[in-house]
Amino acid sequence: MAVALLLLKYTQDQDWVVAALLHDIVEDTSLSIVKIRAFFGEHVAFLASKATNLAGEIRRLNLAAHEKIHNIMRYQDP
Repeated sequence: MAVALLLLKYTQDQDWVVAALLHDIVEDTSLSIVKIRAFFGEHVAFLASKATNLAGEIRRLNLAAHEKIHNIMRYQDP
């Protein structure tokens, strides 16, 4: 929930919010990115894997973290 709330400060995009809610699922359960991709699509699976990298930075957001969030959100996978 914390990652989803953090991302809501930057975007209202549904895929981002779903990905943020799912990012710990991969680490904490037997659900894999492959299954997330099957259930929610390629875009949500990609974003969930990126959101996983943000979890450790929530408590200590600084300029570098803000830049990382903006760079990930602007990233377009060809």
